[in-house]
Amino acid sequence: MFGTIISYSQDYHFGIRAGLNYATFQGPVEEGVVETNDLNNGFHFGIVGMMRFNDYFALGAEILYNQYGTNYLYEGESYYKFNVGEVDFLYENVKLNLDVSNSYINVPIQIHFNPIKKLEFVAGAYFGFLVSPVAGGRLEFGSKFYQNLEYNYYSDKAGSVPFGSKTINVLVPQPDGSDEITQIAKTAGAYYQYNTDQFNSDTGSYYNWFDLGVTGGIQYFINSSLYAGVKVEYGFLDVTNDKLDRSLKAVDEEGNFILRDDHDTNLNFQISLGFRF
Repeated sequence: MFGTIISYSQDYHFGIRAGLNYATFQGPVEEGVVETNDLNNGFHFGIVGMMRFNDYFALGAEILYNQYGTNYLYEGESYYKFNVGEVDFLYENVKLNLDVSNSYINVPIQIHFNPIKKLEFVAGAYFGFLVSPVAGGRLEFGSKFYQNLEYNYYSDKAGSVPFGSKTINVLVPQPDGSDEITQIAKTAGAYYQYNTDQFNSDTGSYYNWFDLGVTGGIQYFINSSLYAGVKVEYGFLDVTNDKLDRSLKAVDEEGNFILRDDHDTNLNFQISLGFRF
């Protein structure tokens, strides 16, 4: 009898939700340089479902295409890998801008609370699967050269460049005072400065494929079906792969990348319009 009463008291709703994202990374930065992560624009859309128990409480789930990322800036001393003559690395004052856009399939599971008819609070957790990590930007290596950056973290290989990239000539000063001319790509891929020992099938991608976090927000119903809302999502897991997350400030005495064992997490703000019936 109790199960029958509960099944009749439940009310099921389905719909869609879409809107804008303002996302960034939260984590430590390198000392002695300027390193920042600012908000980056993206979007989200997907389907929603909800099981209502009474006028006040419901349980909901969504399947969303969700763009996270960051607007990354590095400014200060850094290195570039050349391996020309007797010079492996050159150091210069570097400015690096990188617009990161990581697309996930997210599944939030949330409790809905309606204190009044038109107002709804939501809170819960989400898990997400990274499907398309990409980035674009520009590297200025002092006054020597600049390089365009087009990163596809899943498909790029060690030393690879985007299709159609041209080359530029760079003078590399040698210890004896001479200069050697070398060619580098005008547009570089995500792992252009890595070799196959540093980046291969065992190291994985620069960004980890799975994320987990909490979410919450508020939604206002314009009518019985149409609503507008704001939400915040905060990730718990490190989004960067410790095998590839290298310091940009220096290499070690043997010329190897210094890996950063830090914890970078997703932070995302959403503005949405939804329809639920």
